[in-house]
Amino acid sequence: MRKGFGTRALHAGKDKGERGHNTPICPSASWEIRTEKELEAGLSGKLPIYHRYGGNPTISYVERKISDLEGGAETRLLASGMAAVNMVVHGAMKSGDHAIFIGPMYGGTYDTIQRLRRREGYNFTLLAATDPDLPQKVYSAIFERTALIWGEITTNPTLATWDVPGIKEVLDRRFLELKQQRPVSVAQEAAFAKWRKPILGVDPSFTGPYNFRAFEHGAGVIGNSDTKYRGGHGAFVLGSVTVSEQLLEENPDFWREANQWAVEVGPVPDPHPARLLGWFLEDIHVRAPVHNRNANIVARFFECHPAVLSVSYPGLRKDKNDLQYDIARKLLVTPNGDNGYGGMVTFRLEGGLDAVKRFLFAPRNSGSVIVHKASLGYTKTICESPVLLSQHSMLPADKELFGITDDLIRLSVGLEDIEDILADLKYRLKRSQR
Repeated sequence: MRKGFGTRALHAGKDKGERGHNTPICPSASWEIRTEKELEAGLSGKLPIYHRYGGNPTISYVERKISDLEGGAETRLLASGMAAVNMVVHGAMKSGDHAIFIGPMYGGTYDTIQRLRRREGYNFTLLAATDPDLPQKVYSAIFERTALIWGEITTNPTLATWDVPGIKEVLDRRFLELKQQRPVSVAQEAAFAKWRKPILGVDPSFTGPYNFRAFEHGAGVIGNSDTKYRGGHGAFVLGSVTVSEQLLEENPDFWREANQWAVEVGPVPDPHPARLLGWFLEDIHVRAPVHNRNANIVARFFECHPAVLSVSYPGLRKDKNDLQYDIARKLLVTPNGDNGYGGMVTFRLEGGLDAVKRFLFAPRNSGSVIVHKASLGYTKTICESPVLLSQHSMLPADKELFGITDDLIRLSVGLEDIEDILADLKYRLKRSQR
């Protein structure tokens, strides 16, 4: 019988031969190679011979734990979430290929695809997760060079939730239709002959594995910023890529190419922060319900506050035809069967960007618990302005497409006592309206 999520968070990944209470840190750059068989295993990353190739025992332990919690086949731990995004893109695509990115998205991801478009000949279609016609637009955008469909669950910063299993059905149907068509040119015939089914990838950095498990809904690969909810304490920068068993069987070239990119570029993690991630994952099932509960209370507080124009939270139903809520209710489910809508809340503030700055830069007092800084998913509550920080480089037209406005504030709700979070919010909201 499969153990419960909390038990696996505590015990998964540990080597069966390890007798210590905690898996030790192995700070080694290279290892002795005693046989030809060890050399072959080391070059494939199955046995440690050189740190960049993989196989460090500390890191392998964390990779196994992540694979277990996500329900994946294999995981590659990396130095950052942006390394994870790049590993997926470079594993799935080559020059001239096409990808569909469902947004909005983290500004670093956005900057990456803009650079790849300019310098490496990759082609991208950007679609909004909130578009009611998203399935049809994805269907229309897929052609014989489409290699990847990618999106965040939930999106940064607007917290939109898109229908992952619905998009998977569209992808499968469109792929079969195009493969059955008669090519109209020799070039198209050659492209069809080499075309594999596009990979469906998800970035669940805003939810963590407690609230959403992408492989249960048809995703083939996960690229995650482990700095966020998996790590949860703001102590390091790490990322990872996890592949499903099905994708590994259907398209082994993807995982081979992705890992080759990681070996060549070298975004390898240090074993010290990797071990911290292993420790912090042990209490994710304790942290996540508190994030969920506090964020839900904060979202409902914002709904009733006169200085707040609107609030976005996956667990808020705006009306009986709220498609976003219906999707979130279907997908964001904890291992206990309850809905887990996450710890992120965004809201639009009366008074525009000036009011946003007054909120962010409000002088700290004895009741202050909220901190203005980059990142999210930590035990402590964090606020930021997407247009000033996380999405500051996004083109105005794309900000408009995704609904990223000057009056928007992103709040990562922490684990403090809810009364203290609300007290600081009341203070900052009052300062914002002066």
